[in-house]
Amino acid sequence: MKRFLSLGILFVMILLLSACGEPPTVQSDFSASFTASRDDVGYAGTVTKSDASLTVIFSEPAAADGMEFCWENSALSIRYAGHSTQANADYLPSDSIPATLHNTLTYLSQAAYTGTENGEDRFTLPTPRGDAELTAENGVPTSLTDPNDGTFFYFEPFSS
Repeated sequence: MKRFLSLGILFVMILLLSACGEPPTVQSDFSASFTASRDDVGYAGTVTKSDASLTVIFSEPAAADGMEFCWENSALSIRYAGHSTQANADYLPSDSIPATLHNTLTYLSQAAYTGTENGEDRFTLPTPRGDAELTAENGVPTSLTDPNDGTFFYFEPFSS
């Protein structure tokens, strides 16, 4: 009788353990529009992230409308109005909006799940400047907080 009871308990424990799924993950490739503000200046544009590239295109502020920052295989090019130049990313201010996005989103593949709140999964990204905070829905990033200056980015993913 003890064996049956022990086997029954063991069976229930195995069922419970197998019901536990893997923690949510975040997609390392995505495209979205973004908004952010810093020092009373609003920024908006699009961001496209893939394995080998990150592209940020501004639509706001008006002075930067159409300016594109593209990292491909770690090389930065800046494009505007049909013109393009290779740039040394070391000369791009580390707290600029494009650099902040690059310096945090580069670590999407290392995102660590920390919990779920209000239907959004929360993650930390271990960047060299500190842990960035990221939220995602169904694996798609929805917000990002930069550890360096606390800039908050809101992402609106493109519909497929």
